[in-house]
Amino acid sequence: MLNKSHSASHVRQNFFKVLDEVTQDRNVVLIERRDAPDVAIISADELTSMMESLYLLRSPHNAQRLFDGLAWSKTQDQNPPGAEAAEQAIAQLREEIEQA
Repeated sequence: MLNKSHSASHVRQNFFKVLDEVTQDRNVVLIERRDAPDVAIISADELTSMMESLYLLRSPHNAQRLFDGLAWSKTQDQNPPGAEAAEQAIAQLREEIEQA
């Protein structure tokens, strides 16, 4: 996920260019600092997406349901269980409405 890293001096000299790089390319930029911990710049959209994913995966039960659903969707065709019955029910309702 960390696509690029820059020195703090480079970021200071190219601040708005680095911000554009982060937001337009959805890059995460690591800023390497001397004598201090490194920091990262991430777009607000990317951070929101990550926070939502973490929230959904926080519960082991919910995480398992999501992973099971993903695995199921990769092995199935595009019609989920009951889709055919739903289509038949819709067709039947349309007929009833047209006859009324």
